[in-house]
Amino acid sequence: MNWIERNPARFEAEVEAMRDRFPQFRLLELEGDYFWFGEVETNLGNPYVLSVGYPENYPMAPPEVEVVEPELKPCPHIRQGNVFPRSLCLFPDGRFFDPDRTTAVTVLGRACVWLMCYETYLQTGHWPGPAQ
Repeated sequence: MNWIERNPARFEAEVEAMRDRFPQFRLLELEGDYFWFGEVETNLGNPYVLSVGYPENYPMAPPEVEVVEPELKPCPHIRQGNVFPRSLCLFPDGRFFDPDRTTAVTVLGRACVWLMCYETYLQTGHWPGPAQ
């Protein structure tokens, strides 16, 4: 039994929140797993296609985000995830993660900040903010 079957109310809340805050994302089902797929644009006007996937033990672990397009240049703060092989590091050492409140909306907001840091890194060679 997956997390959606265990907690259908949480799934409905996730869908409603995503439709409200990220209406450009679509929910896709692939072999019983669900993914959000859509595009965001950074402050510099660069588009990124992202996928958000739920680990088997969600909500005890946060959803993961992967950049589908464009291919990222080598950079820090990417990790081997449980859902994606190149997940963005959005919760270093579990900081800022709360299983009762972290949703796909939460991770997409953090992914947008991550993308701003990535673009700064490409321009300066330094990742802004504290080291992880």
